[in-house]
Amino acid sequence: MESPNGKSEGIYIMSIMSTRSMIGVVDNAGQVHAVYCHFDGYPEGVGRTLVEYWNSKTRAMKLIVGGGNMRSLGTSLDECDFFPNDLFQLFDSIDRFLSIMSDSDCEYLYLFADDQWTVLSNVHEVAPLKEVVQP
Repeated sequence: MESPNGKSEGIYIMSIMSTRSMIGVVDNAGQVHAVYCHFDGYPEGVGRTLVEYWNSKTRAMKLIVGGGNMRSLGTSLDECDFFPNDLFQLFDSIDRFLSIMSDSDCEYLYLFADDQWTVLSNVHEVAPLKEVVQP
């Protein structure tokens, strides 16, 4: 089999990498409704889509409750690739939601609270997503 550099090197295996993330929305009781997203979790992927298409509490909650855990985030519910019968998770507080950063393999956490998206990752502290996503 031929590798990308044009040389025959035996078996060439292509793997698809993923940048995993969690997306959460704080409800009126302070609980966080959250879903897992498998692909494109970095700010220029999931982050940009959240800011541009899911930037209100109503829309954000519709994404979480209306869909569930997903392979990839789209600009509408119809464009999201949801795992079948895999519903959202409920965390009793924002602190509990943020603590999953150290307990999971997610690289980014997104949270909609106080009318804005914030992001947390291993790269930076909690920050408003609009400041992290490049225009």
